[in-house]
Amino acid sequence: MRKRIAAIAACLALSALGSVVLAPQALANLEDCPSTYVCLWNGPTFGEERIQLHNNGWLNLTDIGFNDVTSSIFNNTNRWAKISRDINGGGEVLCIEPGVGLRFGGTRWDNIASAVSLQTTRC
Repeated sequence: MRKRIAAIAACLALSALGSVVLAPQALANLEDCPSTYVCLWNGPTFGEERIQLHNNGWLNLTDIGFNDVTSSIFNNTNRWAKISRDINGGGEVLCIEPGVGLRFGGTRWDNIASAVSLQTTRC
């Protein structure tokens, strides 16, 4: 029975790796992200330089010197966060649910975000 439980737990852990991964050593950094804000880091484990936003429209990251450097993000709001590959919300868009943190290291979203927005409706 123990082997079966361990095998199920291992399968669940592996399947979770494809979606959201929170680094245990970075939890303190996630907790530093204020409520009602979306926080973006240039480090892949919610570390290094951070910006925090709670805008409603598209904010171009070029305007604040954070273009093409985002490696992790935490949506600490009750709204949907969108990041886009191009300014003004152009190009491909990724939607992030409220309360979700993502690490982009080694993925196609690593270091390419050019704009971010918060939406009251689901993406």
